[in-house]
Amino acid sequence: MKEVITTVTSSAVLLGVIAYLIRSIVKHILDKDLKVHATQLQAKADVQMAIFKDNLEKERTRLQVSYGGIFERQADAIIELYGIALAIEGRLNDGISKPEAREELHNLVLKLRAFYHQNRILFPERLDHLAKDLLGLGINIYSESSNGKIPSDLYFALTATKDEAIREIRCLLSTNVPSNS
Repeated sequence: MKEVITTVTSSAVLLGVIAYLIRSIVKHILDKDLKVHATQLQAKADVQMAIFKDNLEKERTRLQVSYGGIFERQADAIIELYGIALAIEGRLNDGISKPEAREELHNLVLKLRAFYHQNRILFPERLDHLAKDLLGLGINIYSESSNGKIPSDLYFALTATKDEAIREIRCLLSTNVPSNS
């Protein structure tokens, strides 16, 4: 009986050792396969990420090129609007008592009207409203100054609107950076 117990015990120990070795070998093989698989997945992910970044950079560059022309046109239109508004104000400051001066004001208002309607799509909404107000004030001043005298309330409204438009233009063109006082 002692021999049976010894044989069973040694067989059990031997089976335990063999099971442990097999388990260790299988675990080692699986861990190795898992690391290889993880490395392959990471490599695929890195390639896909590089392709995605490259495509994103190409799209960003394409958009910059396509919008660059629009922003340049917008800046040109804004600057020209500013010039016309200054010309109208300058004409009013010089007076319109003579027929040729009044005719010059009329031509400037017509120029503003044509320019505004052709370019308003390029103006941001706030500047669009201010330009429309400038046009309305210019028309009203011309209409109400047939005697050669400029109505002061309309003149001051025009200059205030022009000044507000200039502030808006400075912000749009990034020339009016707030100071950190």
